[in-house]
Amino acid sequence: MRLTAEGEEYFRTLRQAFDLLRAPARAALDQPPRMRIGCFPFLASEVIVARLGELKRALSGIDITLREETRLGALLDAEPASRLDVLIRYGTGRFPGFVSVKLSDVELVPITAIGATPIESAEDLLSRPIIRVLGPFNGWKAWAAGQHLDAEPANVALETDSYHAAALAVERGVGIGVGLLPFLWPWLRAQRVRMVAPLATPIDQAAYLVYAAHSARIRSIPRLHGWLSSVLA
Repeated sequence: MRLTAEGEEYFRTLRQAFDLLRAPARAALDQPPRMRIGCFPFLASEVIVARLGELKRALSGIDITLREETRLGALLDAEPASRLDVLIRYGTGRFPGFVSVKLSDVELVPITAIGATPIESAEDLLSRPIIRVLGPFNGWKAWAAGQHLDAEPANVALETDSYHAAALAVERGVGIGVGLLPFLWPWLRAQRVRMVAPLATPIDQAAYLVYAAHSARIRSIPRLHGWLSSVLA
């Protein structure tokens, strides 16, 4: 049996069409695997980027995209180039519709500049200039409640919407800030700021690795979880 002339022409057209359809798939398969990670700015710049070589070794063979993003919607973005694979964020662990794996408990702790005047008590701190981070989570209010204080610090030296900017201001002696452990450990170990140790306050939140259910097939997520758990310990 042989194709007619019309059949040969039809076959050539079909083959060209299927080649066009296969080309994007081939291109995608030729690309190395990629892990798209979202987190808040302090963690991105002061923890992940600072130890990027370690992360690359932990995720060997995988390209990394890091974005300062914590919206859950970014895990379901309709545009593949904008979609994240995982988020690193803190919360109660209740992220409806998503998978969350605990990384570490979270504590609030006052921090001061190296060489700053020692703080004797929680009441002593209330009179000092502080740095307030604006946003839905009031760190100083949560800290005061954990210390069983009726008031939070009122002498505000600076307001900012960034924990990173707040930590930099503390480092420069602008005022006392409230930091989040374990994210602040790299700065404490490097002695960039000092922790007012007796005044740490546990909160009912923890650090989590969050991802959409369809991302559970990504085999590198457990490797990322293991690396983050060791870094934040």
